Amino acid sequence: MIEIGDNVRITSGVRFVTHDGGVWVLRHKYSELSDIDLFGKIRIGNNVHIGFNAIIMPGVTIGDNCIIGCGTIVTHDIPANSIVVGVPGRVIESIGEYAAKHDDDFMHTKKMATDEKKAFVLGHLK
Repeated sequence: MIEIGDNVRITSGVRFVTHDGGVWVLRHKYSELSDIDLFGKIRIGNNVHIGFNAIIMPGVTIGDNCIIGCGTIVTHDIPANSIVVGVPGRVIESIGEYAAKHDDDFMHTKKMATDEKKAFVLGHLK
């Protein structure tokens, strides 16, 4: 029910919902629907980051190279190269716009040793 591409980071608290629980009400309201379920496959592309406590709803496809913000509820398909935030999730900018906006903020510390990184970061924070 869930397809996950390559190089996908799923952080703490992320939830994947592959069924629509709302049909519970329909089962009890309409006798002819007493045995229904509603499922939707979730597809996550390549090179995607899904932030803390995001919820991905049934039937959603997230394209390649996307960032899903913390706490976002994704209810519709997300195009590739998008930054998505909010409830419900909406595209706020492209990956290219995000990179350009933060170009002066990026610190090239990923390959530094822990102590070196700590000193560098503390020395550069405003």
